Amino acid sequence: MEAVTQQQDAQQFTDALLGGYIEERLQHAFSRVASKADWRAPILGFVHRRDLDVTKYAVQFYTSTELVETGAVSAFIPGSEHELDLLEVKAIGYRAGPAGDH
Repeated sequence: MEAVTQQQDAQQFTDALLGGYIEERLQHAFSRVASKADWRAPILGFVHRRDLDVTKYAVQFYTSTELVETGAVSAFIPGSEHELDLLEVKAIGYRAGPAGDH
């Protein structure tokens, strides 16, 4: 019985850490904002508003730093009626954060 409780506790901790997202989803979100040359570098980029939550969890998970919004951009796709609802985001990145190699 105790092993089941420990397993449930571990699963609840993992769910809280990942924000309810599976790790592949976090990897995808992180790869969209992280530097291609150095994932430990500061983060500065754009995300769709609908992807902000998962991207915040991804940055927290991989860098132990907070992703913050610094602005919003709306743009229309040429030849389309669709509007891109983008948010500019930044984080200090893994290297400068509390888990960094400094």
